[in-house]
Amino acid sequence: MDADNGRVLLVDDSATIRAVVGQHLITAGYDTSTAACGTDALAWLGAEHADAILLDVNLPDMSGLEVCRRIKCDPRTYHIPVIVLTSLDDTESELAAIDAGADDFVTKPPNPRVLAARLRMHIKRSLREQCSNALSGLPGNMLIEQEVSDRFASGEPFCLAYADLDDFKAYNATTSAISAATP
Repeated sequence: MDADNGRVLLVDDSATIRAVVGQHLITAGYDTSTAACGTDALAWLGAEHADAILLDVNLPDMSGLEVCRRIKCDPRTYHIPVIVLTSLDDTESELAAIDAGADDFVTKPPNPRVLAARLRMHIKRSLREQCSNALSGLPGNMLIEQEVSDRFASGEPFCLAYADLDDFKAYNATTSAISAATP
């Protein structure tokens, strides 16, 4: 079993949820770590890397929403997708999670296939956002290299063209200055 889909931190005070959902994630190909409380989750994130976080709202030491706010306020972790995984199934709870910065909201018990698909979607989106060129919005080197690698691995024929624009840096500087001056 490989963990090519990414690394997920599962934060839930229930040992049963951590075991069951954690096993589903491992089966789906995710490298999975767990934490039983907000303090442990934040400490783990201070030392380790996660591609996504599954976060319960009801934790023993602090609200999962507070954990989410702290994650989204930290420049080292704000980009990590946070999916609230909770037994709370009402509009106000969902809105509170979104207001705290959550990227998604899933009620317990989650459908394992849907949860894995949501994680995949959020991790891919996060990678695209992190690896896109800030000025042009086009895919950056890392995404291009991954696509070429995937194409080679597929064994299917494909074409690749490479173009370089002279003095593009000057164009970007001019465009950025005009954008900054435009109200």
